Amino acid sequence: MAKALKAAKKASKAKAVTSKKPMKKVVKKAVVSKVKPGTSRRLLSDVKIAKLQKMYKAGKHSAQSLCDEFGISMATLFNYLKVKV
Repeated sequence: MAKALKAAKKASKAKAVTSKKPMKKVVKKAVVSKVKPGTSRRLLSDVKIAKLQKMYKAGKHSAQSLCDEFGISMATLFNYLKVKV
């Protein structure tokens, strides 16, 4: 009886080993960023930042309307207003 159990276990192990398909190698490419580590990319170009600053200084647009128009947050808006272009 014990020999039959051992034989059955060996047979099941052999089936498990032979039934596995070889795994494909997965190669992940690193994302190359043009931004220094620890900094974030700019949402707007220098031209758009200059336009944003000009519109804000004119006083005809509210901060919220500029945020909506340029698709940025209020914090980003005020950070861009500090930038010298």
